[in-house]
Amino acid sequence: MVVNPEIQIGLSNVSLSFAPQARKPLGLRKRREASASNASGQGALRSPILQNISFDVRQGDRIGLIGANGAGKSTLLRVIAGIYEPDLGQIYRNARIAAVLDLGYSMNSEANGETSAVTRCLYEGMHWADIAPVVEEIHEFSGLGEKFYQPVRTFSSGMQSRLGIALSTQFTGDVLVLDEGIGAADLAFLQKARARIEKFLSATGTLVLASHDESLLKSQCTVGIWLAEGKIVEKGPIDEVLASYHAAYKVE
Repeated sequence: MVVNPEIQIGLSNVSLSFAPQARKPLGLRKRREASASNASGQGALRSPILQNISFDVRQGDRIGLIGANGAGKSTLLRVIAGIYEPDLGQIYRNARIAAVLDLGYSMNSEANGETSAVTRCLYEGMHWADIAPVVEEIHEFSGLGEKFYQPVRTFSSGMQSRLGIALSTQFTGDVLVLDEGIGAADLAFLQKARARIEKFLSATGTLVLASHDESLLKSQCTVGIWLAEGKIVEKGPIDEVLASYHAAYKVE
């Protein structure tokens, strides 16, 4: 891949397949072992999720991923963020990525909210001496009160969503990668979370967003990428791509 210093993220012919029984992130070694097994005719057949995806993300780009459920939008975000490794193709990253994707990331059901917050800080590369005030910010933003110090398994789905959003939106980066389906928290908290995400956007300037909310896509994105069955159908101005998507699916 030819590296352009203006490109923050570049994907070239990226493909990803999952074995039917393994719909979860795999370590690179295990993924290669699974690929070798399938290539030799052993193991389960692999199901393609992303196929030959190529595009660049430049500083200041606002990209919206469009497509039906199962089109590959969330999987593509996880590849961009480094959660999944592609089977084929290349991905180049020249930016710190802030990912608001999997609200369970760094949450252990047996640990409490405080431990989950400390773990997330360590994942983000923070030093022990700097962690305490950040954990307190996460605690305050979550609004969980004393529940923050109880095991996550005792939380309701709304409480888990509150903690997950507080963890995921605490850390900024050069590029915000956002899956708009951010959980089951109550409306007031979701509005609070969106306000923080808006602050993210003003700080980062670069966005890759997967959403079914067309008003959100139109307000936040200038470029649309339409995915279907793991392939890029169209890339262009957001209004034009949405119009093509509507025409194809006869959406009024």
